[in-house]
Amino acid sequence: MYIAPRIKQKYPNSIIVFLGADARILDMDYYNYSKWGNVENWFHYADLKFDKFILSTILRKYIDGAIAMSDLYASQLKGIDPSLPIRVAHPFVTDEKQKCFSRISPDLSSNNVVTLCGGRFQKGVDYLVESWPRVKDNYPDASLTIIGRGHPQHYEDIDGVTVTGYLEIEEIAELFSSASLLVHPAIADAFPVSVLEGMTAGLPPIVTETTGTGRVLQEVDQSMVVEMNVDSISEGICEYLSYTKNHKRQISNDIRKISEKYKRENIQKEFIQAREEISKEFN
Repeated sequence: MYIAPRIKQKYPNSIIVFLGADARILDMDYYNYSKWGNVENWFHYADLKFDKFILSTILRKYIDGAIAMSDLYASQLKGIDPSLPIRVAHPFVTDEKQKCFSRISPDLSSNNVVTLCGGRFQKGVDYLVESWPRVKDNYPDASLTIIGRGHPQHYEDIDGVTVTGYLEIEEIAELFSSASLLVHPAIADAFPVSVLEGMTAGLPPIVTETTGTGRVLQEVDQSMVVEMNVDSISEGICEYLSYTKNHKRQISNDIRKISEKYKRENIQKEFIQAREEISKEFN
């Protein structure tokens, strides 16, 4: 988006449509910056606020329309510029992952939990790790596996937590098949593909209300969406683990059916329609 002013300067009659996916324009007021030292705390907070201010200014002055990754992202953009034409087109699960994950079934009788994301602070994994001892108090055999690059190894100091780092698709599928729950505790995330991947495998997800996928999951079970804090995350996990296997299987079947919508060919049609509708705004 930072290049938009230069484009408008060189081509004043151009139409710029923003593809809304980057989390930096989303609100991150839930994050507990006191987790860091004072200097780093305030520097990072100021950086995020200043970045959002600049991006919001560019959006209002130079962006003519937007295609957002989710309703959550669209609502954030509308909050910045209520007059901005916006359509929604979701991300998709790649053909390779669709083929791999759709073949497996999760172990719904286990108390194994996974999370799949990069180690960026907006993913909220530190909140999930902080909540884990409370889960272990209720389910001593529960395990948490953190998949993805960039997560600190010291998370493994917490009983029951394993950090794998980057894994290949087949390795992720193996962990999905041994788990009964995926948790995505994001502070702000437009529409994470990792949640869709878990859904493709029939692995029920719990997400925070600041995650775009929450609006999809609420249609299946309200308990799959929790508030963005340690208490709600741990309570949501414990509530799910208390469900009967039949209840979990029903959720698993429902989310697997919903995941069909996010195949590549379906999302391509959705994106083309969104692009055409936005184009009509300027004809």
